[in-house]
Amino acid sequence: MITEVSSFTEGSDSPDSSIKEFKQNILLGRSKEIDLLRDKFQKVKTDRSFEIVVVHGESGSGKTSSVLAIREDVSQSNGFFCTGKYFQNAGVGQEPYSAIMAAFSDLCDLTIQSDTYNPTRRKAIQEALGSDGQLLVNSVTNISPFLDREPQFGIKQESAFTKFKAACKIFLRTMSSSEEHPVVIFIDDIQWMDKGSSELMKAFLQDSEMKNLMLILAYRDEEVEEIKNIFPNEEGELGMITKIHLGNLQLEDVHAMIQKKLDSTLDEIHELSTLIYRKTQGNPFHVLQFLSKIQKDGLLGRHHGFWVFDSDRIQCEMMVSNSVAALLSHKVQSCDLVTKQMLKVASLLGCNFPSEVLIEVVLEILNSEDRGDDKITVELLKSSLENALDSQFLEETQHGYQFSHDRLQASFQSFMSEEEKEKLHFVIGRKFLSRSTDVAILQAAIHLNRIGEARISGSKEKVELAEFNLKASKYCECRSAFFDAALFLRKGLALLDEESKWSDHFELTFSLVESLARMEFINGNLNACRVANKETLNHAKSISMKAKPFILEIDVLIALNDGVEIITVSRKMLKELGFPIPKRIYTVHLFAKLLRLRRLIASKTDEEILQLPNSNDEKLTTAISIMVRLSSFGFSKQNVNLRIYLAVLATELTIRFGLTTHSCIGIALLGITELSLGNEERGYRLGLLALKLVSRPPCSKEAKCFFISRAAGSLLYINSPYRQLLGMHDRSFDESIEIGDISSAGFSALTIFYIRFFTGDNLKSLERSISEVYRRIGDFGQDVFLLPLKPLYQLVLNMLNLTDDWESLTVLTGTVMNEEEFMSESISENNDFYISTLLLCKMILAYTFGFAKKAQRLSKEVKDCNFVVTEKGFLSLPFCFYSAMISYSRYQSTGKRKHLRTARKYRKVLARHHSNTNPNANPYLAIIAVEELALNSTDPFDIMQACNSSIQLNAGEGFSNLEALANEQASRLIRNTGEPIVDSYRDRSIHVYNQKWGAKAKCRWLEEEEDLVSSNDDEDSLHVWSR
Repeated sequence: MITEVSSFTEGSDSPDSSIKEFKQNILLGRSKEIDLLRDKFQKVKTDRSFEIVVVHGESGSGKTSSVLAIREDVSQSNGFFCTGKYFQNAGVGQEPYSAIMAAFSDLCDLTIQSDTYNPTRRKAIQEALGSDGQLLVNSVTNISPFLDREPQFGIKQESAFTKFKAACKIFLRTMSSSEEHPVVIFIDDIQWMDKGSSELMKAFLQDSEMKNLMLILAYRDEEVEEIKNIFPNEEGELGMITKIHLGNLQLEDVHAMIQKKLDSTLDEIHELSTLIYRKTQGNPFHVLQFLSKIQKDGLLGRHHGFWVFDSDRIQCEMMVSNSVAALLSHKVQSCDLVTKQMLKVASLLGCNFPSEVLIEVVLEILNSEDRGDDKITVELLKSSLENALDSQFLEETQHGYQFSHDRLQASFQSFMSEEEKEKLHFVIGRKFLSRSTDVAILQAAIHLNRIGEARISGSKEKVELAEFNLKASKYCECRSAFFDAALFLRKGLALLDEESKWSDHFELTFSLVESLARMEFINGNLNACRVANKETLNHAKSISMKAKPFILEIDVLIALNDGVEIITVSRKMLKELGFPIPKRIYTVHLFAKLLRLRRLIASKTDEEILQLPNSNDEKLTTAISIMVRLSSFGFSKQNVNLRIYLAVLATELTIRFGLTTHSCIGIALLGITELSLGNEERGYRLGLLALKLVSRPPCSKEAKCFFISRAAGSLLYINSPYRQLLGMHDRSFDESIEIGDISSAGFSALTIFYIRFFTGDNLKSLERSISEVYRRIGDFGQDVFLLPLKPLYQLVLNMLNLTDDWESLTVLTGTVMNEEEFMSESISENNDFYISTLLLCKMILAYTFGFAKKAQRLSKEVKDCNFVVTEKGFLSLPFCFYSAMISYSRYQSTGKRKHLRTARKYRKVLARHHSNTNPNANPYLAIIAVEELALNSTDPFDIMQACNSSIQLNAGEGFSNLEALANEQASRLIRNTGEPIVDSYRDRSIHVYNQKWGAKAKCRWLEEEEDLVSSNDDEDSLHVWSR
């Protein structure tokens, strides 16, 4: 029987004690989805995998509660459950990366409380992050104990967003590496995340190195458009992601929810829950809001232990309140005046707002109204805050307060007019300004920016607000929130009068525009960067003010790979700086200038050059910086005179007027020029001078990394053993990563790995090292700088590959790269160095697996492509060696003298290096000497003695690749004499050294070469031997 309830009379139960906290029961009807979440967590725990789960549904469908249901399972498994949440109107009171950084802070707290927090763990995190740890200390609340650093918000970071992304990925990988503690990160309401957060999230989702981690993301179906920037390719990127959709509850689930909620029987509440289901369509949040409403309206209550309700009036209420907005409106209207005003202010404060600011603002607002003697006190407001908590409007967090549900926050905002909102934002902004901290200025700018033009009465107030926006941008920059920094800078500029900003507020406008250009460059908005930078250059009043914008303009054009525009702009800038470049550079004039510079340098000792004074001339410093950028850019061969002229001019200016930040690069580029002209001694001297200068002021770290990564190897290999160069390049790689110069890091890595390959490092170890560098550079999201590494990486993988199709290993298409795509990209960039390294790697593989004719053709292509690889660079020695060996092989198989002449030409190049005391030529010449001996002698004992000398020399150097090759050579040549003096020991040695080198494919290939024949039938085959 349905009983009408108009009031609770004698014998009634208290309505407030009858309904349990609503969040407990949203989980009814979600068992399937929760079990799937548990299964994914178990997979993380068992397999140490990286699992990504996206939970989505309408507002109020129980996304948050369903995910939180597995928190206990995670805790019981010694896992760490970390959460973060984004809020609507992201800019209002929400700091950059707020949800991700909140989750990171949780992870730090849980780790500190666990058994894994020890000196070893801290050291591992410090080593993994290096100096980039400071980027996270400025953003993650509780990371300081791990890194022994404190936040430094007053300084400007020299990093870009790519470095911050890399640091975040390294941090997350390292913190989730413990097998005993699987990590779950739950980020709620990602549809409201800021631009920087979405870019950071994309980096996490695409990181194949993540392990032992479950990343759960939740968003609303109503705002699915907002997450497309996180998942731009749903087919591709969501293919590895588990999607869980939470729809509305079924009728039986609503029955169960209300039955449990009211602690009743199904018979007792069946009609009520059916009515509510019709009203709410089974949305859990709507169900509970409607249930709460009819109880407070006296339409539902307990009478003598039984639930009674008025179905007719409930149905009438259903017709009146036809949306959740109406339900929430009723809940809002039920608040008293003071609580309602407090919650209105709270709705604009955003998330994790401090109670002090909330109380101060409400106190000012309410006491400004004419209330007679009825003044509002702090004690009354604190009591209202407690009422808001008790009524579940608000909930307390670690750092303040926030609304218990977004819809409640939105409801209070909807009850305010735009005028009232602006008034509150104005008061809130002023309260934050009174605190004078960096974060308070950020919050002040956020709120004051939401005030309409009419409320900012005069130009003075607009200028003041523009200054606050500039300060807020600097705060964001210190926290690596470059997208947010750009937003504040744009807002600051919009506040200034377009006609008079440069005349009336020059310094402020210049700072805003110059900073905006930098932020746009960091954010990858190159065209926007050029627009802002051009405005800066047009209004700069002095050359010193133009210095940084000049360099930025060149860097943008380099990033755009616009060679023609770079030359045009650089010429214009250098002319303005007082260092004009001739329109046409004639070779005769160029060499006359070079000869004069040679005489100038020859007149000075090395110590005199090293003791040159530091130049304080900003024009000179800027000009030399532009020159070395322009000279080192990958121009076509038609511009070689320009490159040489700039290197000569930069060095001449340094010698005459003093050292600048980039003088060492100018000297190094001149050294490379001398090498290209055959002057090894001069080139080596200049290389050593540049190396000494990079460790002294005023050389910048950027210049040091640039020199070592691009020039040092080509200059210093002449007199320095290859392996002595490794330490220098290892340090350069780390320092390049530290300053965010990924281009220099890539070139340093390239030098390191080519040296390790040609000096016989174990290929499996080399493959692991390249893979690690691939990951580190990939962390920056700049895959373009991985391009030069790809051919060598694929070569190593081919040498480790076991296959019967040997010709397939001479093609550099595999797991790392596609040969055709690589070649196409290199040609489009006009980069002959990339092309030549690809051809060099193919040539080595063709020789290794017996395709002599193909290898010889590739050798010719390499020679036609790039002189640095074939004649002067550190790759020239291995190129000449392999080219000689290929030609000897071709001579033996064809008998054609032209091949012998080619081989001896390359031997002559190696001998010239040897005569110039180049220690790196000796191992190669020893092997070639054996080939020459075999051409003139058939005495097996002479050949055996020469082979043993070659083997011992390479063994002494530790070059396992050349040891194996020398053993192969010995077996082949001695057998060719027809004397049966070689037993299976020699054959076993070949395998031992190839296995030591790690060349599995070569070992397998040798096993298949069992016929003692010279393959005359197949001219494209090497001379092979039998066992």
